[in-house]
Amino acid sequence: KTYGCRLQIQYKEKEVHERVCKFRPYICPYIECDHKLAFGSVVDHVSSAHREECRRSDGPEITASMILIGMYFGGDGAWSPRVITCFGKTFFDVALTRDKWLHHWVWLLGEEEEA
Repeated sequence: KTYGCRLQIQYKEKEVHERVCKFRPYICPYIECDHKLAFGSVVDHVSSAHREECRRSDGPEITASMILIGMYFGGDGAWSPRVITCFGKTFFDVALTRDKWLHHWVWLLGEEEEA
């Protein structure tokens, strides 16, 4: 209900429904942010709450580069997500370092079967 779903279901069906409901809460793709948001609020949240760090890319070709050297690479940290709009979908380019490992992925704002 908090995020807009008006469907009334039995309690035993709640967990299954919450995994697929388009009104389920989405976690902000910025690793260091713990906000939970409705589907339609994610891009606005990232663009406003993280506007200093947020980058946007529109189109099917995205070019990005990172140079990680020395002490900086040795520390743990997170990059602000890049909002990517292409093919009629919204994606977030996300990266972080932990224990000298770089983790990088693309997160789709949408349903699991679309991914």
